[in-house]
Amino acid sequence: MASERGVAHLLDLVASEMEMAMTLTGARAIGEISRESLARVGE
Repeated sequence: MASERGVAHLLDLVASEMEMAMTLTGARAIGEISRESLARVGE
């Protein structure tokens, strides 16, 4: 089903972006991400 493949692709993209963000911030695990690691857009 095309919609199922689309969702799988979207989840792959999110996982890749999360991996890159964690690498750039030095986080090795999700639990190492804190509010200080996040940026607010528009502030």
